[in-house]
Amino acid sequence: MVTPEVAFTTLRIDQRANEVTVNRTRMNTATRRFIEVVSTIDGVRGEQFGREPRQQSGEVRPGNPWWPQGEWNCSVGFPATDSSGGKHFLTTGHCTNDANQPTYGQSGNQNRIGTWNVGGTRTVKGGEGDMGVVAVTESGWTVSPSVNTSAERSPVIELPAIDLRRLLAEAEYDLAGFLALVADWATQNLPRHAAPVAAALARALDLPTPIEPSARNPEAPAGTP
Repeated sequence: MVTPEVAFTTLRIDQRANEVTVNRTRMNTATRRFIEVVSTIDGVRGEQFGREPRQQSGEVRPGNPWWPQGEWNCSVGFPATDSSGGKHFLTTGHCTNDANQPTYGQSGNQNRIGTWNVGGTRTVKGGEGDMGVVAVTESGWTVSPSVNTSAERSPVIELPAIDLRRLLAEAEYDLAGFLALVADWATQNLPRHAAPVAAALARALDLPTPIEPSARNPEAPAGTP
């Protein structure tokens, strides 16, 4: 019954009158049908606002919800600023499938933030990963590293680019070590399937296929680095 085309802004409970008030800002076909249906419910009435709600703007913070047009909300991952000063945030790729779609900070297609998957090249999904980029283009919106934990003093994540590269390199090193251990284990326990198992895991981790233990150190037994 409630679709993105229904233009209501709030539901207000009138305790004295024991009623629920649906506040609407404009009357279109979808809104008219919605009001007709809910008005048949005892204790519900509709009211017309004289003006549209003002663009709220605000901070885009990790953990905040955001809304693709006409869909359920997704979550903000990490804020980012490009070399030209453009503001963005990372989110999941399955929330940014289509190209050049509007992004909102409130349900019902309200309080636009910007555009997701600009140009159709800023999302990956499936075997490549699950990441997407949203461009924050509307005036009044800022991006913040402060995590939304619903607490008064939320933690702040600040990471210079050089430290990010170092952490990513360390993560890749650890994953390569894990892959080598799995390959050695498969050689000992699944000798007939060791090569395809190692190759499949290497593809999943986007790493080179490890060499066989004997090739790394011919005198070392299987499982020895």
